[in-house]
Amino acid sequence: EVPFARVVDALRVERSSAYNPVFQVLFVMPDAQLVADIDAGAADDGSRLNGRVLELNVGSPATFDLVMELRPEGILSGEDHTGNVMGCLTYNEDLFDVDAMAAMTAHFVNLLTSAMEVPAAPAANLPLMQERDRSPVLNA
Repeated sequence: EVPFARVVDALRVERSSAYNPVFQVLFVMPDAQLVADIDAGAADDGSRLNGRVLELNVGSPATFDLVMELRPEGILSGEDHTGNVMGCLTYNEDLFDVDAMAAMTAHFVNLLTSAMEVPAAPAANLPLMQERDRSPVLNA
């Protein structure tokens, strides 16, 4: 393990208080088994997965341009894992608007749902958008 400050120094990247010196997007998933534990049958309108809303943190200060965090439900309260997954998307409001982030969240949920329905499918073959959203884009 190496402290992050030493990594930044070794990379000799230009530092700025406006952004993180190494990366601007962070994906956090503390449990490698997390996605396998989700029940695809409970997905409904593209904004929920197994009955849990993926939150959009509007107004939260963003350390990075974009942070997507997934965690098993109950992990913060010390409860047993229920099979549900909580998701949180934090973003820089100067770069993204709430509608774009809501759409991105729905696309991510659709991707996860598709992956659970066809686990052997290559990720490149899985749809991000639901058919009702895809048709207007492709036919524009």
